[in-house]
Amino acid sequence: MKPCILFVDDQRSVLDGLRRGLRAMRDKWEMLFADSARVALEQMAITPIDVIISDMRMPEMSGAELLAEVEKRDPRVIRIILSGQVDKSNAYRLLGVSHQFLSKPSDPDTIVNVVERALGLRDLLANTKLQTLVASQRALPTAPAIYDSLSKELRSLEPSLENVAKIVSQDPGLTVKILQLVSSGYLSAGYKVSTPIEAVRHLGLARVEGLVISHGAIFEHENLPLVDAWLEDLWNHCIACAGLADAIAKEEDLDQKAVESAFVAGLLHDVGALVFAGNELEKYRDVVVHAAYENTERLEAERREFGADHATLGAYLVGLWGLPDAVVEAVAYHHAPLEQPSRKFDVVSAVHVAEALTQALYGHRPDDLRSVVSYDYLREVGVQHRLPVWAELFKTSLRKSDQP
Repeated sequence: MKPCILFVDDQRSVLDGLRRGLRAMRDKWEMLFADSARVALEQMAITPIDVIISDMRMPEMSGAELLAEVEKRDPRVIRIILSGQVDKSNAYRLLGVSHQFLSKPSDPDTIVNVVERALGLRDLLANTKLQTLVASQRALPTAPAIYDSLSKELRSLEPSLENVAKIVSQDPGLTVKILQLVSSGYLSAGYKVSTPIEAVRHLGLARVEGLVISHGAIFEHENLPLVDAWLEDLWNHCIACAGLADAIAKEEDLDQKAVESAFVAGLLHDVGALVFAGNELEKYRDVVVHAAYENTERLEAERREFGADHATLGAYLVGLWGLPDAVVEAVAYHHAPLEQPSRKFDVVSAVHVAEALTQALYGHRPDDLRSVVSYDYLREVGVQHRLPVWAELFKTSLRKSDQP
């Protein structure tokens, strides 16, 4: 069955232009066109929709209001705004109900690429319940200590942009939302950034504060100390992985963009675990405990319980939000690099090695490093001899962090 794409705009000329420009996709997509939010909802009641692309400014019901209603009716629908530049207050509203923003005018190729990429990512998840869970995600859990630090800095007499950027860069949830905001085009024509520091500098303190207030989803732990400890461990692991992935990428002479993507992917590689924990806390806690007790892979336990693992779930989420392909791929394959087609040292390689070494060297400190990485993959890429060098990079960083 062909995916169904619903376009909504109160200007008939815009809809006619979309019909003409996307005529080549008629064999691949079923396309519906509505000139109002009311007509769009009527069509949705008759025909299952996979993607909705709506204008923002429309009479009677705005695009944001329409997408909010669509989310209530079927959160699996991929929701995209196609509109001109919007003001800051509307930008934060849109972040809550849409997955991506496309600026008017957008050429047909751009629309096709965005839709095809989103549909392709969704195919990673055959589980309908998980599609719904991810599509309805507006914000990710934020570590309470980090949120408190950020709020305190923002409310100081002379808040420092550099300090705010450093705090944000320590947290996966805030990082992904700020990168999404800057790269999406909500506040401009779309300013492509790769690092939290660059994003915060571009946004400015006022916008960061608004984002934190509107979307800083504090993790609801209901006085469960074990959850606090788990979150703290997860933050520490992600931060360590990001730093090591960055260092490995530099050591292997990857270009600056790849180095930045390695850091961001390292920070966000376990974002799928946050989605599991934020929506199915008790069940996910049992999965983690049982995996440790049975000495089985956590990914295997996740697949058994949920039908997907945190790597696939995380890749779908960050891809749906429009983060760069290199980041999406590294999140998807950080546990299974052999499953990706590339056989050159890249962002996936750096994050896979960083994730494995931080897990191992924080804990068991094995003598045989080949047991913690996909040694077959490293051998195919031709870099297996570099493993001791990368391990030493991490050990050096640990020694530095232990210094007073």
